[in-house]
Amino acid sequence: CQGIIIGIGLLVLTYLSALQVFRGVSTLGDFVLNNSYILQLVTPLASLGAIMNDIYKGASQTEGFAKFLKKNDTVKTIYPFHTVSSLPPSIKIKKGYFTYPNSNMCVLQNITLSINQGQTVGIVGLSGSGKSTLAKILAHIYIFQKGEVFLDGYPIQSYNPAYLKSLVGFVPQHVQIFNQSLRENLIYGYPKASKNEIEEAINFAELSSVISKLPNGLETNLGEQGFRLSGGEKQRIGIARAFLKKPKLYIWDEATSFLDTQTERKILSKLKILRTNTTQISIAHRLNIIIVAEIIIVLYQGRISAQGSHQELMIKSEIYQSLWKNYESGRE
Repeated sequence: CQGIIIGIGLLVLTYLSALQVFRGVSTLGDFVLNNSYILQLVTPLASLGAIMNDIYKGASQTEGFAKFLKKNDTVKTIYPFHTVSSLPPSIKIKKGYFTYPNSNMCVLQNITLSINQGQTVGIVGLSGSGKSTLAKILAHIYIFQKGEVFLDGYPIQSYNPAYLKSLVGFVPQHVQIFNQSLRENLIYGYPKASKNEIEEAINFAELSSVISKLPNGLETNLGEQGFRLSGGEKQRIGIARAFLKKPKLYIWDEATSFLDTQTERKILSKLKILRTNTTQISIAHRLNIIIVAEIIIVLYQGRISAQGSHQELMIKSEIYQSLWKNYESGRE
């Protein structure tokens, strides 16, 4: 509205100024001068409107955030402790549906699956099929609008959030790096980590070569979003960060996509050792990571199209066959 009013006013003043020139009352120089004065008046008014808009928008968002902070935690917990169980968890999902806010498209539809204790599961599918969304739901970052997730037979919402945080090690494709030292970035999820535990995590994620290149080693500030590091180096930090927590549930969402083949092979060999005492869920376009899984879940347009071992899916799933064919042709 302000833009329309200013535009009309500017048009009227320009017309009146031009009319004065045609009548011989003013010169062409006066017309240019008048327009310069008008623009000097209008420009600050336009800026003022934009500033007022930002102020009102910011005040509204601040009010909403303040209400959120004052909101009481009504979550009822079955397990009020904060230590990790000695056994890897089992997971069940019953008829899960998920839609992002302000979107009419259902990203996940009628998701029903069962993952046993200590099982290794792979999730594959075309881009946009809902793989990363499902991973975040399993990590309890997102919540189904409809349907339930059960952890060891109990609804996941009934668990203490601190317990869930210690239980899950989630490594996304794009790892968040903070403008702090490498040490602080590593212990982000487990601040009480000892020196030996940090060293163990560094060795597990093959981070020694990265640290040796940094000017101050572990104490080097990584800068905003880790501008000092490559994509693969950031992923190794994410892997070390997850391993440091010693979780019982690992969720790898394209966690090795930026790694070179040699480093990826070393880390994957170490992950095999962890399978005896953890439940692992892997999402990857490199199907060599997935084929060793006990169960592979194939997503298509937000639904589970098929599930089974690599050999079973090569027989009964055309989508998986197509994915495998594309992967093989990409390696040649």
